[in-house]
Amino acid sequence: MRTLDLRKTLASLYNPPVRPVLVHMPEQAYLAVDGVIEPGALPGTSPAFEQAIGALYGIAWTVRFALKQRPDDPVTYPVMPLEALWWGDDWHWRALIMQPGDVTAADVEQARAQVERKRGESDALAALRLERIAEGRCVQMMHIGPYATEAVTFAAMDAWAVASAEMFVPRTQPATPASGHHEIYLGDPRRADPAKLKTVLRRRLVNPTPSAGAE
Repeated sequence: MRTLDLRKTLASLYNPPVRPVLVHMPEQAYLAVDGVIEPGALPGTSPAFEQAIGALYGIAWTVRFALKQRPDDPVTYPVMPLEALWWGDDWHWRALIMQPGDVTAADVEQARAQVERKRGESDALAALRLERIAEGRCVQMMHIGPYATEAVTFAAMDAWAVASAEMFVPRTQPATPASGHHEIYLGDPRRADPAKLKTVLRRRLVNPTPSAGAE
């Protein structure tokens, strides 16, 4: 049985220092669900975002079990952490869990059917898809602390871009996922000390030769 660990293979992308660094994010496969935070809600209180998280993990674990049990070329791997792209003033989001290259759209469809039989249908399960995303050149930095203080980390990233004569993808109108930012959640806010929460923050840089598949 083969063993894959994307957290180790892509260690520099999932464990950056607490200072801005330039990275190249290659094209990767993700389970993805899109949505928007409801009026009056926050990410931590949004029913749609919570439903999306449940759908993503339900499919991710079901696919992992299926690939481990398949008779030909079984593979095992740890389920990756929750990620999200955020864009626009009205908090559009794309919730994500990275998948190894072995995972196919057919695997996802089979897992969706299994999860729906166990849990019933939901809007998030129906909208979930396997998507390939190539972010290309980015700046990222580890944010340590509560989500409410992320502005301090983004300010450090902005200062790096100015000093390095780099430019982030502009926050356009209408906004797109590429013009927002990327968060990778390495801690559980329900259990962790907020002062010790770790979140990778990433923003795309303008790239004169964008990677294939980049938005």
